Amino acid sequence: MGKKPDAVFCDVFGGDFATLAKQAAPLGYFKAIQNRLIDGGEVGTVDLAESLGADYPVGIVSDAYDPVVWGEGEPPEHKEFIEKLKKAMNNQYGSGWAIMGYMGVVAIAEGIKKAGSTDSDKVSKALLGITFDTPVGKRTISENTHETEAGEFWSEMVKDPKTPFAVMKKPEYIDPKPLLQ
Repeated sequence: MGKKPDAVFCDVFGGDFATLAKQAAPLGYFKAIQNRLIDGGEVGTVDLAESLGADYPVGIVSDAYDPVVWGEGEPPEHKEFIEKLKKAMNNQYGSGWAIMGYMGVVAIAEGIKKAGSTDSDKVSKALLGITFDTPVGKRTISENTHETEAGEFWSEMVKDPKTPFAVMKKPEYIDPKPLLQ
């Protein structure tokens, strides 16, 4: 705080961010930087925002694999997925992390179809380069890294009168593929 930075970039994840927010706010940290903080630790998830409630430092910029609470531009597939998720979880808001498990299951199913087998070696080979649909858009498994090229949604975190916690103002998907080439 003594350095008076124009902004702060950090990558503090999950519970560690909740601890940071709860300890830093009373010390005036977020006021000192005028909430100009960018955190790449997926602290834009509804799970974390809901856990912090009114203690969430509104105005920061963060990311999530699934914004869950989505304003304009929400794909119909996503809306349907979230409604099913909320029902399955018996939770009003769902989870920003559920999409990760869902994408894994969809990828494996597509790999099995492509391989025509459940043999793990055949499925593993079939997954390379495969592109599959998800409620948040198409995802591809890289032939080079064997990882899903899943970008993230980034946005300023704002108060929303429909929820008791901060949400992404206007989630924007950042595709990693151009960065990986």
